[in-house]
Amino acid sequence: MENLGDFICGAFSGICFFVSGQPFDQNANESIKDYIFSNRQGYISNGRSQSQYKLSQVKAFYKGMLSPILVGTPANAALFLAYESMMRILTKDPYYYNHRNFLLKEWIIAGGFAGIVYALFICPTEMIKIVLQMQFEYLPKQYKSPLNCIKSFYNNEGARGLFKGMVATQCRDIPQNAAFFSTFEVCKYYLLQMSDQQELGLIESFLAGALSGLACSSASYPFDNIKTRIQCEVQYPKEQRQYCSQYYDGGVMNCSRQIYRTQGLKGNRQLILGFFIGYVGCTLYQVIGSSAQFASYEKSRFYYDSYILKY
Repeated sequence: MENLGDFICGAFSGICFFVSGQPFDQNANESIKDYIFSNRQGYISNGRSQSQYKLSQVKAFYKGMLSPILVGTPANAALFLAYESMMRILTKDPYYYNHRNFLLKEWIIAGGFAGIVYALFICPTEMIKIVLQMQFEYLPKQYKSPLNCIKSFYNNEGARGLFKGMVATQCRDIPQNAAFFSTFEVCKYYLLQMSDQQELGLIESFLAGALSGLACSSASYPFDNIKTRIQCEVQYPKEQRQYCSQYYDGGVMNCSRQIYRTQGLKGNRQLILGFFIGYVGCTLYQVIGSSAQFASYEKSRFYYDSYILKY
């Protein structure tokens, strides 16, 4: 029953995360895609005028939203399930959720493990979302739905086509979720100590979630940038892609080298900006999304433990 609670509450918190953070994720990816398509031969414009774009701006912010909801929700459920399950193993406590000790090492390890599990779900999800977002302004409309994307990628490249950018996603998600969960747990620990309460209030949950989102975003860069660049290339034939895999790295080394060569020749400041394009948008996405995510998880978990487990 504990595992079921992890899964259900994690799924609900995932919906809250994607709905609240989606416009800011679009903004972060837009900065990276602007650079990629404005500096690449064969750039295609779909002819959408600026006035048309402004009129449909609200819709554009939620373009590609169906994919994260359908796949990202169970992915978020698996994230919390993996984290809570690993914590029960590390602490040897079958009811870890009610634990009140300071366990920084365990939080980091469990968060990193959860990141491995999460990457397996979220890698194809984010690639499909990026492709659908690119169609809105940069490319002709080829795919009508996420399912249409999946069929096309699978027919062209097999299962590997659905997991383009997996290495970069793992490099991002392991430290990202280690920082994500450990920061929230540290905040939760001290907030409960100061208030002498058994559960976090709504405002405290939002605050702890926002701080964990900030830590999560900081730990995810520059690999979040690299992952987005690699996944943007899925639209091109293999022979036209710049970020080819080297030593089974999924294109991470070639992408990092390309960023350094094209944006690192004007001094260290430009180099840093090259690797951290989209950081502000990503941080807003994580801070706002994570605050809603953890607040909804804490509240739903409280009601699950208080009412459902009693019956």
